[in-house]
Amino acid sequence: MPAAPGTKTMAAKLSVLPTQEMKPEVVKWIKTMPRVAKLFAKPLTYDDKVDLNPKKWTDKKLSKAMAALVRYELALLANRASDAKKVSDKAKSPMEEIKVVGLLQKAIKKAQADIDSKCSDALEELESGKGEAKAGLAAGKKAMAQINTLDVSSLFSGIIDTGTKAAKSLYTPLAGNDDKKKQAAISKASKDVEAAVSKLNDTGKTAQSVAKYLLDTGKKLKNHENGQLADFGISILKKDVQPELEKLDADMSKLEDALTPFAAALKKGDLDLAAAKAHEKNLSALSGLQATANKAVAAMKSLQAKFKKIENDLK
Repeated sequence: MPAAPGTKTMAAKLSVLPTQEMKPEVVKWIKTMPRVAKLFAKPLTYDDKVDLNPKKWTDKKLSKAMAALVRYELALLANRASDAKKVSDKAKSPMEEIKVVGLLQKAIKKAQADIDSKCSDALEELESGKGEAKAGLAAGKKAMAQINTLDVSSLFSGIIDTGTKAAKSLYTPLAGNDDKKKQAAISKASKDVEAAVSKLNDTGKTAQSVAKYLLDTGKKLKNHENGQLADFGISILKKDVQPELEKLDADMSKLEDALTPFAAALKKGDLDLAAAKAHEKNLSALSGLQATANKAVAAMKSLQAKFKKIENDLK
């Protein structure tokens, strides 16, 4: 069917590497497993045709917009791959390693399905009367929904408190000569810190992903041709929002960098009194992260009313 008057049929093609948002060490780990290395070396794709105004869109511009649209899905895939690596690091049998392969296969299959759905919906909206504005809205819609799921009150202070208490609980046993007491104390501390790491990788990482996604969305929308969306993008980048989101992102990385080595050392039992004190000091230095998180989530939620109004106006 020929394109409608004033429009041109364009190729909506997407090709992104699954590893785009992953940490280098996770990518390196994936390459060690032949069964999944091929899956992650193959791009996630989407291919369709859509009729658009050629004065505003080109094939190249459309592909670039689609790549930006799926950043959130790639970030979630990166988190799932990191979680699979943690399972692998703890694996003690071939059957557990098989489980890891299954987790990765499931994660990449889910990512492709989510990308297909998101691209299809966005292109359908783009082709409609208010499509271009709605395509811009799609970049923020999912992030806004995620904000409602965030409950970080006392989360970070709890994680830091668990870590510092675990470190302090080792002082007396590590200073003594009773090996049984040392191992018992290390074992208990290890369980406590592993639980803290799990919380960090769940709600904590979600908060960090939403912060990153919002910042990226703000930069992309600030010059949008739709005035409301441009204003929304600018709102994200204002001094009472952007710095809070950036600080949450940075502080989350600092907490992960402080907590993960402590968990690893406890797991190996490779710890002396000086090391325990050093880990406690590193974690105590992050005591302000809870206030940072509270401010960041409040900043995120301050955007919701404005976003809801834009959604209603574009119905």
